[in-house]
Amino acid sequence: MQHVHINRLGVNSIEFDNDIVSIPLKPGDEHSFEIILINYGSPTYVHLSADKSLEENITFLEEKPYVMHEEYVPVIARIPPGGRLMNSGQIYVTVGYGSRKAGFRVDIGFSVSDEIYIVDDEDEPEFTGTHQRATGMRSCSAMNLSGIYSSFVSGFSDGAFLKSVLIFSAVSVAFILLYLLYQSDLGLLSPFYQAVFLSIVFTSIISYVLIRFL
Repeated sequence: MQHVHINRLGVNSIEFDNDIVSIPLKPGDEHSFEIILINYGSPTYVHLSADKSLEENITFLEEKPYVMHEEYVPVIARIPPGGRLMNSGQIYVTVGYGSRKAGFRVDIGFSVSDEIYIVDDEDEPEFTGTHQRATGMRSCSAMNLSGIYSSFVSGFSDGAFLKSVLIFSAVSVAFILLYLLYQSDLGLLSPFYQAVFLSIVFTSIISYVLIRFL
């Protein structure tokens, strides 16, 4: 919607509420809007026209309305099928039988930059079809497996691995000694408590391995 003020600042003066009117359309689409003519002086004829660049995009349902106080002029904006994505030009308002003319810019359509979507490496992929969804899922799975493999290799490559081996060896030796003690008849611990103690040690070893390497 555009408001046009006539005779407000003086005889035949023309003012616009908006210097630019943007109408987002795609080829084959159509949209209507209104130009509201507000006259602050004597009743007069107002002539509406458009640049040649907008001839196939703009249609005035009334090109020369008679404005006593306020008139609403419907305008149809369209982009023909196969037309340009972006169309720009001026709509002119002429008063005083051609003595004064002024215009405002109209942008119809989308610019090429509006339709480009740049996906960063950290952005989630936008799936628009079965093939793209499957490809994205395979890519994510490959990335996860690659990350697990890298973590596993880095665990072996750092200096803490030797310490882990020593701790694991010590625990294993202790486990073997406890097992031999359990098999002997020394009677230091009852069979029940020996079994409980061995279970705790075995669980601790397994937990340590899982936490350290997974």
